[in-house]
Amino acid sequence: MTDSRPWISVAKMQEQLTTICLQRVCIVPPCCRGWRLAVRFDYAYLLPFEDKYAGVVDFDYVLAVAALDSGKSDRATLAFERVLAVNPNFAGARLDMARAYFQLGDADRAKLEFLAVRDLNPPAQAQAVITQYLDAIDRIERAKKRSLRAYVELQIGNDTNVNNSGSQSTIAVPALGGLTFTLNPTNLKRGDSFKALGAGVDFGYQFRPDLGVFAGADFRQRMNFTQDTFDNGSMDLRGGVSIGESSNQVHIAGQSGRYTLDNELSRRAEGKGYRLRRLAINTGGFVPPRPIMARTLASAQAAEVVAPQFEGGMSQVTVTASGTVEIE
Repeated sequence: MTDSRPWISVAKMQEQLTTICLQRVCIVPPCCRGWRLAVRFDYAYLLPFEDKYAGVVDFDYVLAVAALDSGKSDRATLAFERVLAVNPNFAGARLDMARAYFQLGDADRAKLEFLAVRDLNPPAQAQAVITQYLDAIDRIERAKKRSLRAYVELQIGNDTNVNNSGSQSTIAVPALGGLTFTLNPTNLKRGDSFKALGAGVDFGYQFRPDLGVFAGADFRQRMNFTQDTFDNGSMDLRGGVSIGESSNQVHIAGQSGRYTLDNELSRRAEGKGYRLRRLAINTGGFVPPRPIMARTLASAQAAEVVAPQFEGGMSQVTVTASGTVEIE
């Protein structure tokens, strides 16, 4: 078996020599060539000299590149900003700044920087890199325009009162002098085990930052093992449009719902409503740590209850409206 200890010793000596050499390079007056040599090794070698040489364009640039290549994109942007504050037309720094924003997931700012570099008419190789990144950003933006969420749920359990009834077989009516009535046995409390299935989907598409559409559906069905008379299910559909930016947005939506009992239509409801979300302007001169949002919510709904168990059916139409203002 080969003894690796001598090689470890050599590696440690090499690391120490490298550190000493880089320190010598950085101690002398600013030398871009020395710093470019340092950047080949590691961001950690340059970091101790940041307090002394921050603001020197050459040092800030190689420090930023080292941070970027070391996966420290947030630190890289700080150094790149110092470079570009002194030399706004430094195409290399601006290109690397765009790369740093891209790695941080800030596609909007990355796109602005890439476009700014492209306007500086860089070499063909840099143009190719810019095109690749812009294509990637376009794919990200297209993905953001679409949203799709879905779920499926399965339940199994036991309900001690599937028909929502009382357990007493007789009731007394005080208005009739305490006269007692015997309830139909079918109206007494019943327990049973059940299984339930639910599923739903929501879809949204943003045509522009200030215009989008959305739609969704939910389905649920509950089935009792023995008391199937009380099996129930529901289906809800919704859809609408959103208008305006997120800080000042109106949602206009419509909805439709169906409820079944023992596989028969028991209730249906249709409605429409709107929701207005506005950014509060008057903060009394106080700048909060996060935006204060004032939301005005209003809705209107019309519901028709259908009772098919009565001869000829029975329907009831209810119209409701509500409005609230919330501060968050």
